[in-house]
Amino acid sequence: MILLLGASGYIGEAFVGELKRRQQEFLTLSRKQVDYSRFDVLLEFLRAKKPTLVINAAGYTGKPNVDACELDKAGTLVGNTLLPQTIAHACAAAGIPWGHISSGCIFSGAKISEQGRVRVEKDMNQPELHALAEKKSPAILGFNESDVPNFSFRDQPCSFYSGTKALGEEAMAGMPSATRGAVQPFLDRRDRIVERIRGISTATGGLVKTRFHGDLHLGQVLASQDDFIIVDFEGEPGRSLEERRAKSCVLRDVAGMLRSFSYAAYAAAVQPEPGAAITPAAEQSLAQWEAGAIHHFLEGYFNATADVASVPSDRESFNALLDLFLLEKALYELRYEIANRPDWVGIPLRGLLELAEK
Repeated sequence: MILLLGASGYIGEAFVGELKRRQQEFLTLSRKQVDYSRFDVLLEFLRAKKPTLVINAAGYTGKPNVDACELDKAGTLVGNTLLPQTIAHACAAAGIPWGHISSGCIFSGAKISEQGRVRVEKDMNQPELHALAEKKSPAILGFNESDVPNFSFRDQPCSFYSGTKALGEEAMAGMPSATRGAVQPFLDRRDRIVERIRGISTATGGLVKTRFHGDLHLGQVLASQDDFIIVDFEGEPGRSLEERRAKSCVLRDVAGMLRSFSYAAYAAAVQPEPGAAITPAAEQSLAQWEAGAIHHFLEGYFNATADVASVPSDRESFNALLDLFLLEKALYELRYEIANRPDWVGIPLRGLLELAEK
């Protein structure tokens, strides 16, 4: 028996029709029947029903359309990014094969083939590309599942809906079975993290966007005698020049630096010297160093930016907005570590759990 989640959606309805055509035994399940967004509830259901395969076609599109996702960002993040990971983890724990199928605008532009080489162009309104499109030239190629999404949080600008869809796809593709167990504490506290995101409220009236570093961390800071020099102001290299020049909130840089302090403190715990083991006393020292670094950095930054129009003038608004960007950064780090360095998952995971309890 196949278990189909999200049967009422566009993709789900197509699966229902095909499974019926093939006379395949299947069961549909809605969240009104069983709240499968909760790991423990879904795992209990899977162990009781023992399906041979789980197909996840569930997602969040907003009502009446995806534009509503810009207003309900917490719900969109849960439905399109966190839910697929919860389902994957529950299936892994129950020993049941699973598949994740979704639709969404995660690509922009087209692939252009020239002289045996393929490049991606996001802006098809350029005159020469528009002319190719008008001619329906075979040089214009479509995207496929092996292509990296280019309409996502990693490659902005994008809609929030598309960003969460792409983030969910990438997390699924790069999550080895061993890592699924490591992120269990995160899945257990998922509801609390969503509550924190929903609960962050701050007055942004009067704040202005400005250019900012875009990739600020300790690796971009050089010590020079009694001073520091910040380098690499070109922003994240994976973004276009237009995106890197776009104005935003400078507290994103502050969040990046604070998360960098956490990485510096706990990299030793994740990857100690050969033959060395991290001791409770060393862990306590690392925690004290991190807390001190964060305190002094924030005090210095807040005092130095007094009366700066791009920084909240009151500490309450400053802290609230900073918490939002810290959550955003730690979620990005978790996805990155799952896909690239599973042994380092504990660093962003620890940050997310601490932020959830603030």
